[in-house]
Amino acid sequence: NRQGKKFKCRWLIEEEQTIIKIQRWIEQVFCMSVGALAKTALSIETADRKRRLEQPNKTWRRTVERV
Repeated sequence: NRQGKKFKCRWLIEEEQTIIKIQRWIEQVFCMSVGALAKTALSIETADRKRRLEQPNKTWRRTVERV
């Protein structure tokens, strides 16, 4: 009986460690993907801003036409 309990405890501890490992891995992947998304969003935004600076008349004309 005691041996069974010991084995069960060890198994539970191992399972907990695996869960922690999985959680850490998910966190890493999540952080990486969020970072990548932020980078792409930033690059898109900067490209958009550059375009606007290069062609300010076009955007201005467009807004005037809308009004």
